[in-house]
Amino acid sequence: MDSSIVDFYKNKSVLLTGFTGFVGQIITEKLLRCCDLKNLYVLVRSKKGKSWQSRVYETFKDPLFDRLRKEKPDFTERVIGVVGDCGSFNLGLNHEDVKTLLDNVNVVIHAAAIVKFDDTLTNAIKVNVKATKCLLDISTEMRHLQAFVYVSTAYSNCNQKGSIEETFYKPKISGNDMLNLLEFMDESLLNDITPDLLGDFPNTYTFSKHLAEDLVRSYEGKLPLVVFRPGIVMASFKEPVTGWINNYYGPIGLMYGISTGGIHVFRLKLETNAEMVPVDMVVSCILASAWDIGRNSYQSIPVYNFVPSRKNRLTWGQFLEENFAAAETFPNSKAYWYFAFETVEDKIKYSILHFFYHTLPGHIVDFFLQFTNTKFRLSRTYKLINKLSSALEHFVFNSWNFEHNNVTELWKKMNAVDQEKFFFDMEQLNWKDFHTESLRGMRYFIAKDDPSTIPYALKRHKVLKVVHYVVTYSIKGVALYLLAMLFLWIYTSVIFPMFN
Repeated sequence: MDSSIVDFYKNKSVLLTGFTGFVGQIITEKLLRCCDLKNLYVLVRSKKGKSWQSRVYETFKDPLFDRLRKEKPDFTERVIGVVGDCGSFNLGLNHEDVKTLLDNVNVVIHAAAIVKFDDTLTNAIKVNVKATKCLLDISTEMRHLQAFVYVSTAYSNCNQKGSIEETFYKPKISGNDMLNLLEFMDESLLNDITPDLLGDFPNTYTFSKHLAEDLVRSYEGKLPLVVFRPGIVMASFKEPVTGWINNYYGPIGLMYGISTGGIHVFRLKLETNAEMVPVDMVVSCILASAWDIGRNSYQSIPVYNFVPSRKNRLTWGQFLEENFAAAETFPNSKAYWYFAFETVEDKIKYSILHFFYHTLPGHIVDFFLQFTNTKFRLSRTYKLINKLSSALEHFVFNSWNFEHNNVTELWKKMNAVDQEKFFFDMEQLNWKDFHTESLRGMRYFIAKDDPSTIPYALKRHKVLKVVHYVVTYSIKGVALYLLAMLFLWIYTSVIFPMFN
């Protein structure tokens, strides 16, 4: 039995935005390794003094592409860099590149986005909405286009309560109206009214993705469109290597901070659902959705909520428990403290504990660091941790019932070969194994902590544990002693003389 999906992509030309991003790199690797593409056009820009050629070259040096280099050493011959920028007018494309894309592209995967929660509304709209419109407009003129996949987020409608279906939700202001507002309104004024525009949305990222979806919907009937909404995208589970990750965003950053002994308290509601999904399964479903729309016509645009299966849920409590269990077997050899950690729900209690566990120790450490040549300041790190806690608050204290019938049906359409090559059945995912491999990958790919250091790390972990409890109980003992002395002084100096 042949792979229908592989056959679909054979000799096709794909345009990918977000090539240097986390998801974009996995899309690139998967397409080049598993499919015989004609060309992969990647939109890339110069950044921080590096040319787009340098950025492409550096991207392919990542261990993520080791397997691809072995299986298809000539893979770079099919990669064509297209100079562009999602923050520029008309994507920063020149006339010749536009003509090339119009004449050759069969599949568009728009995965580029600003994912910063605290970015200004102006920047978020420019990149996440305006760039999407530019690409949609260009795509309407592509002569051989068979599929356009817009990569959104499961939280694009997180202002909703309860269920989020695989459909479009009408915004208070349309995507096109928002673009008109952006063009004619002064940026400072737009920033001033941002809270009113956001409404129940927690940040500019989710709001801008919500508007971008509305913009995509307005092209219904003009393009073979798909809207793909992944949950919290985590490390790879199996492909091309287990546990690959290249960023500290979200839960990965939290676990890294805990594993180094840096984070000791965080605001979480352990019973809420954690909508985490492995990046390789995300990519497999994206590619399958393009395959499906490329060979079928639908009356309305298919929307895919790619989240954990209702039959295989994950909670934040389970996430932490399974990560801690794994961390005990291969701790971080670079940890500077034992990973003592607790979660709280109450804001006031969290603020108090954050001060004593993070802020105060951070300033004490920084006092001594100022006499060294290091520029590292622990107090700055703890400010970022507090910022992360605020950014994730909406997502760790709320649960949604995400419908995912379209994802289930897409999986059923695939033959056995495709289900093996492009695996994305979240019902079959073993969460314990996934968390173990994710933590192992974080240790290796982010912390650059080689597996050979595990024996040393285990010994260090035991020592840090003893030190932690000795210091902790000593501080508590001193605190109790001082408290007892205070009460004794009050009794002998105030209370006793009053009655004698």
